[in-house]
Amino acid sequence: MLLERRKAGRRSILRAIVDLTPLQKSGSFEGLAGLVHVLNKKRGLQLVVLYLEVDGWRVPWGFRVWRGKDSASPGTTLALKLLRTLPKALTARYRVMVLADSAFCGVEFIEGVRRLGHHAVVGARRDRRLTDGTRLDQTAIRGERVYLQGLAVPVYVAAYWLKRDGGGGREKRFVLCTRALSPEHIVRWGKRRWRIEGFFKTAKGRFSLDRFGQGSRLGVYRYLLLSLIAYLLAHWGHLSREPGRLPRWGAAARTILEEVLPQAVIEGLLTEIEKRSALLRSHGIEVQVNGCKI
Repeated sequence: MLLERRKAGRRSILRAIVDLTPLQKSGSFEGLAGLVHVLNKKRGLQLVVLYLEVDGWRVPWGFRVWRGKDSASPGTTLALKLLRTLPKALTARYRVMVLADSAFCGVEFIEGVRRLGHHAVVGARRDRRLTDGTRLDQTAIRGERVYLQGLAVPVYVAAYWLKRDGGGGREKRFVLCTRALSPEHIVRWGKRRWRIEGFFKTAKGRFSLDRFGQGSRLGVYRYLLLSLIAYLLAHWGHLSREPGRLPRWGAAARTILEEVLPQAVIEGLLTEIEKRSALLRSHGIEVQVNGCKI
């Protein structure tokens, strides 16, 4: 379906957004030994997620679970592993732009993205050092080409002001791009990274991504996959009905359920009628259900 989204003419851009999100848990999970860790003061499963966007279509492509400090780095190794899962048929059809926050601004990650043939737009800390020893916030920050310490390829820098929630004023944010773009374009691409945060909020709030109760690894992985599949199907249901509007996830989920699993809807309705039969009879209503061939 992603291959079919490409329009005729110049190759479209596929946005590949990577980020880490915690699925917070408390208590003992003996069956999940090695998977539950504390990162950034949050305990639980730490998921690195690859999220794709093209022409209004959004797909949670895959995830990896961080296994602790002695394992692969979530901001480099796991993210690059996810990017390598993109098939050649997809990367040949689209130009891939990788978007990430400052946690993924390491030299290994940027060089890994370039070796894959993609460009990267990543956030950066203001105190990041350049080859001449100056800090990133001491540059002209208007699309200037700079060289970071330890990084052989040049990057282009831009900055913007981010309004903090709760009346906390504004904070200056920096964005690096491995492709020569205008400062306006770099900032625009950098802000698109926030769309994965909206996905995380929806996946947790509407599709219960972080509410698993399984005690085994297999059970947890099955639960996470089912949650992501439910989101994907509901997103397709929304695009089939109201592609130009913001999704109403409850209505989208009902739409796709009736189209993909109508038998489940019917069985639920019949079960509810059977449960309420006594109430219906008390009001003089008798319901009979007969099957028929269509």
